[in-house]
Amino acid sequence: MNIKNRPYPPSWVDRYIDWIESRPIPIWLTYVLIYLAATLALHMAVWIDGVTPVGEIDSLWVFNGIWSVISLGFIHILERSAGNAVDRFAPLLPKKSTALDDLRYRMTTMPARAVLIMSLIFAFAMVAIVMVQRDFLYEGLQHPVSMVLGIGTLAFSYSFAPVLLYQAGRLLKYVTDAYKLLDQVNVFHQQPLYAFSGLTLQASLFWIVMANLNVIQNALGGLSESEYVFNYVFSIILITLAFLTFLVPLLGIHRRLSDAKQDVLEENSIQIEAAQNKLYAAIAAEDYAKVNGLDGAIGSLYKVRDQLKSIPTWPWATGTFRSFLSAVFLPMVLWVLQTLASRYL
Repeated sequence: MNIKNRPYPPSWVDRYIDWIESRPIPIWLTYVLIYLAATLALHMAVWIDGVTPVGEIDSLWVFNGIWSVISLGFIHILERSAGNAVDRFAPLLPKKSTALDDLRYRMTTMPARAVLIMSLIFAFAMVAIVMVQRDFLYEGLQHPVSMVLGIGTLAFSYSFAPVLLYQAGRLLKYVTDAYKLLDQVNVFHQQPLYAFSGLTLQASLFWIVMANLNVIQNALGGLSESEYVFNYVFSIILITLAFLTFLVPLLGIHRRLSDAKQDVLEENSIQIEAAQNKLYAAIAAEDYAKVNGLDGAIGSLYKVRDQLKSIPTWPWATGTFRSFLSAVFLPMVLWVLQTLASRYL
């Protein structure tokens, strides 16, 4: 999109993602290096404060280093998937290129001001919490250098959290808006409609990953009883959000596909009725040659009816919903295994 036509400038997070993509190394390797840097910073903090012996690797900080990349990584994935989804959806709107360009920009780029404000507020909130209650990060935090390392890593990591929620919500809204651009829905040409179901699936996976991380955190131990209970209750909430994230943006086009399917079924019924009336007339006139032809025509119409009834009205490819359910039940399986392991081992 031309710079002059942009509805708003890109956010610092989008610029950061562009920087990651411009590196001469694979994108995944850049994220690994960011994770390792955050994990090292957290370890250096506890080493300096003497909480953990120098050089000893603590599984808790290895796990917590994930937060430095997980939100940013999901934003990156969602925005690139959104751009690809719009491209796959484009054949349905050959005369609305301007609207599609605007939609693509909005789905792949966040507003600069809103993102800056929410990320700064969240980062400063993390700093303020630790300054007031230092054991929020870990018990024994005291050295100025360890405070810079620990609080800096915490603020950086969690500043992306509200941005991810914000962008996920925006994308789901724009999925609904994209389907509204369609003047008509053709039940025989559904493949482009599947484009956004993959995006809503990926957005819902964030909640599922968070639920899994809660279960893993419980498995690592070191939490109070109330924290264990909170993590499990929170996991149930996250799984519920995953269902809503996956399904709600697709409800509008589902209804339109259902209506379009009823229309073609009604047209088929009219054809069947007309053929049957002709059949009755041919029988009354004892025109048995015509009767045989009409009988075959009616049989063909009923075959078409059966085919029409099998047309799906949810805009996703075969296996998409099954993949979603598999991902949803994974944290439940982990929870059951953890419970059995703690009870019998």
